[in-house]
Amino acid sequence: MRLILLMLASLAPLALAQGSDPVVAKVGKVSLTRSYFDLQWEYFTHQTLTRQGIPYTPEAAETLNSFKPRLLERIAKDQAVLNVAERQGYAATDAAIEQQISSVRERFESEEAFLAGLKEAGLRDVAGYRLLVYEAITFNAFIDDLVGKIQFSTPALKLLYYLNRAEYSQPARYCSSHILVETQAQAQAVLARLAKGETFETLASELSLDPGSRSEGGNLGCYPVGSLIEAFERAMLRLKVGEITRIPVKTEFGYHIIRLNNIEPLAYVPFEAVQESLSSDLIGAVLDKLIDNYARLEGVQLFPENL
Repeated sequence: MRLILLMLASLAPLALAQGSDPVVAKVGKVSLTRSYFDLQWEYFTHQTLTRQGIPYTPEAAETLNSFKPRLLERIAKDQAVLNVAERQGYAATDAAIEQQISSVRERFESEEAFLAGLKEAGLRDVAGYRLLVYEAITFNAFIDDLVGKIQFSTPALKLLYYLNRAEYSQPARYCSSHILVETQAQAQAVLARLAKGETFETLASELSLDPGSRSEGGNLGCYPVGSLIEAFERAMLRLKVGEITRIPVKTEFGYHIIRLNNIEPLAYVPFEAVQESLSSDLIGAVLDKLIDNYARLEGVQLFPENL
């Protein structure tokens, strides 16, 4: 079926391995040629650069050349899946391919605009697009069917959750405020005013050099250990909730008067909040193993020297 589609798409040369079109991979009985890799490479580079907000140019595409071996490996593994999918009857029909292409073509005002859109996406012509559509429909139909057969019970997911509960923890967070001044004498003056009953928030709003927290009465928010400057954090961790440092803390920014406002204890994300993502991760891991196994059974051979 796939060979017929390739012929209909006028892409038969992609399946041939002649002198001007060397083989870059063999997957079972299928030979992938450099012209086929080039088709995939152009699409990959256009999409990658577009996602990064970089206009496509041949020079920009060359910066991605280090990805060629990995792309070749991925293409070969995908071909192994396609081989299995075709043998099991998942090959996309002409009607499905035409429906997909037509649905995209209808979004453009003219055939010229459609062809320009393909080119902008990294596809030389409709024939190349047709091939990729065939592969995508075939691959996805097979994989979707596999995913439907991979199921994990709630008890099994809960067991895995509790075995790896540390991965779903939110570390304790320390909530603090500070008043930042330039000199030690100014810091001592702040401490003296605090001792006389002036509020921390009022003095922070009046005197602190930190523009980010001054308008908030010195409030820095809450952070886990390791997020703040070492000297600041070390002094803060010695405090009890509600306490203020008795000695100004010197850092590269100046002198700090610190108050520990609260400690948010270690917490765990509940199982219900991660159940779906945990199941998806497990299904993804199983699929990766299955694809690796298909590649092994198909007998993938790579020839990166021919790229």
